[in-house]
Amino acid sequence: MGFYQETIDYGLVHFMAFPECTKGEGPVLETIQQLIDDEAFQVIEMTQVADAGVRKEVAKRVADAGMRLGYGGQPIILTEQLSINSRHRVTLARSLARLKSAMEEAAELGAEGFAVMSGKDPGPEHRKEETDILVESLDQLCTWAKEIKPGLRVILETFDRVEFGKNCLAGPTAEAVEIAKKVREKHPSFGIMLDLSHLPLLGETASESLPLAGDALVHAHVGSCLSKDPSNEYYGDNHPPFGFEGGENDVDHLADFLQQLRAIGYLQEGKKRIVTAEIKPMCGLTSADAIDNAKSSLQAAISKLAA
Repeated sequence: MGFYQETIDYGLVHFMAFPECTKGEGPVLETIQQLIDDEAFQVIEMTQVADAGVRKEVAKRVADAGMRLGYGGQPIILTEQLSINSRHRVTLARSLARLKSAMEEAAELGAEGFAVMSGKDPGPEHRKEETDILVESLDQLCTWAKEIKPGLRVILETFDRVEFGKNCLAGPTAEAVEIAKKVREKHPSFGIMLDLSHLPLLGETASESLPLAGDALVHAHVGSCLSKDPSNEYYGDNHPPFGFEGGENDVDHLADFLQQLRAIGYLQEGKKRIVTAEIKPMCGLTSADAIDNAKSSLQAAISKLAA
């Protein structure tokens, strides 16, 4: 086996590949089993599961398969219009309470990571104030995580700050790293997640953002985006397949991202680090198409790096 095969635990964002499961309903068990049966994946990232019995069965099947599981709070934040940096106390309290509930669910599922995102960017006038609120909220979430499940890591995923995307407070990598430094003073396991899909929307490249992130980077997503054609269904932060016409990222960009992960020490001999693909079936593509693209793109990228 080569370096990348030996150091990457490859995953799939379940709720992106199977959007019918985003709100915790639909064919959760069937689709989870599909990923368990696929030897290409060692990690599953999922979100809320409405039925307690289904949660218990998912946890059992994933554990029995020896796979790793991450929990994404991002769909909850987006669909329920939450914000952990809101200046409005009622919204902030509601957001934190809902995420604590989700964290308890993540522990039931056996998750090792609990990912969140910031709320909307308030603009320059209130950005400093809301960044301070975000740090306080992350501190609270990390404290709860220790109580709910020792070892459960809280992760902040960075998103774009553009109107046609998610337009989030966090945000540019440099600012996210400063946020992480403050939170890590009390919670050393906390870190950020960078997503290759979001870098073009941030106006950043892998060679710029990954060295800047350094050891604050604790989780990596890979995928693409589309920023030039507003008429396309994938426009914005909607995760088209690698190499999609008009998309920003192809196999070469994925290879460069992996190479940069190695250069900064995220990928290193003797460790298995998570790299998870996030691809959404739209524009006539199916979930099977998304999964096939995730698998073939990684293998093509690794082949390029080995050449």
